[in-house]
Amino acid sequence: MYRLSVRVVVLGSDPVVIDPAVPRETAGVEELLAQKPEAAVIAAHGLEAFFRASVALERGVRRVVLRKGSMPEAWMGEIAARALVLSGETFERGDDERYTRLRPGPRVEVAAPSFDEDVTPAARGEPLPLTAPEASLECEEVAFAMGLKPVLYLVVAAHAVERVRARYGELVTREDRLRSGGQSGERTYGVGEAVVHVFVGARANEAAELWAGDSSRNVEALGALMGYPHCCVRAFAAMVSRRINAAFPFVTAARTRALGGTFHPLLDVTTSRLVPFVPCTYSCPRAIEWAERVAAAASVTRRARTVVYFDEARAVALDRASLDGDTLSYEGPRWATEPNDRLQRAFGAVFAERGTVVARDGALTVNGVAFSRGVILPFA
Repeated sequence: MYRLSVRVVVLGSDPVVIDPAVPRETAGVEELLAQKPEAAVIAAHGLEAFFRASVALERGVRRVVLRKGSMPEAWMGEIAARALVLSGETFERGDDERYTRLRPGPRVEVAAPSFDEDVTPAARGEPLPLTAPEASLECEEVAFAMGLKPVLYLVVAAHAVERVRARYGELVTREDRLRSGGQSGERTYGVGEAVVHVFVGARANEAAELWAGDSSRNVEALGALMGYPHCCVRAFAAMVSRRINAAFPFVTAARTRALGGTFHPLLDVTTSRLVPFVPCTYSCPRAIEWAERVAAAASVTRRARTVVYFDEARAVALDRASLDGDTLSYEGPRWATEPNDRLQRAFGAVFAERGTVVARDGALTVNGVAFSRGVILPFA
């Protein structure tokens, strides 16, 4: 039996021998973590264990205990590495009921695939039609105008700075270079096209100094100045692949499912975005509230739909879909990212007007055609 002298909660539903008086998870982790426990025992395995351990650390739980064998060793090392970033400690309980402090391992983005492979099908067919066009929405600027953000932050081409100055007056700027794009959407600063980091607001100088100092190390302070939900900032700070845009839907979807959440349509990542940050889950109430306020201010609506996401260059939205276990039945596929006739024809050869998508072990099979990566996002 666990014998811990600090205030403890149990996250997960797997059997665990512990004092019956210790609070256990019954309807998600939020209620228990709101009690500000000092320690969390993770009674789960696989992704459910990994993301419960991570969210506990993100919410300020100082000590997290995992069972030996509850996840791969590489994931154990990643949780220990996250504990260092988030000022916590992690322990493994062995079969002999002894506790061993976990050692940080090489950083690994759990639930994110490799984006090295081009998953475009070889066949060519009729091009998938585009999704209905949407009005362009700059959610950062809408949120700033509403007072949701103390500081407005934009990255613009060097030639566009004066247009921004004409809108906002006094700016704080930092010159840089940026290379981005491709199927991973990876952003690399210091090389590529000339860009300018623009900061607007009463605390713009403070934000600019934090960015120039080390934006990776100062994630939480910058997130606070941007007005982003603290839970989402902490989850982002824990990530390894913070500059790989295509990793976000995979990780956020896995985290949402592992924690028993749902996928809110206002957080659909393949539309004109309503939030300028990465939600900690697609059911995060604070991210949803932000999106609702921006949508109302901009008179924007979002309809429920399911998206099959492969990477930043490849995504298919489905007019009608029904998910049963790991099998999705669908009708009405539409191309959901930047227009590209070659890609639309390649995926049009696979996505018939109606069919099935099977998700298993991080891979997808669409009407019998296998893809090494892909994730189903049921924004409903």
